[in-house]
Amino acid sequence: MSQMEILSEVPGDYFLGLSYEPTLQGWCLHTEITHWSLSQYKRYLKILSDALEVLRSRGIVEVFALCDTEKEVKFDSLFGFRDTGLKATGESGNKMFILHLEV
Repeated sequence: MSQMEILSEVPGDYFLGLSYEPTLQGWCLHTEITHWSLSQYKRYLKILSDALEVLRSRGIVEVFALCDTEKEVKFDSLFGFRDTGLKATGESGNKMFILHLEV
């Protein structure tokens, strides 16, 4: 994994990062969300939409997400990611679900 670029962040609330994953030959989005509610979800959708605009302006047309658990897969699907049905091996040897999102 390449060095992560922070696209958007509020410390203690959330962050949205981007890195290039050579194994996937593509860009990966990284998220961490601390506070969760319906109003926060709507806010996070707007943040993601703004970040995807930036990615489109850079010529990035697709991004991936790597998830450790089915729960993370379901969570990422709330933001439009689709499970590819493929798995990757993480740095610690764990199997990770590969999700895809067209920008």
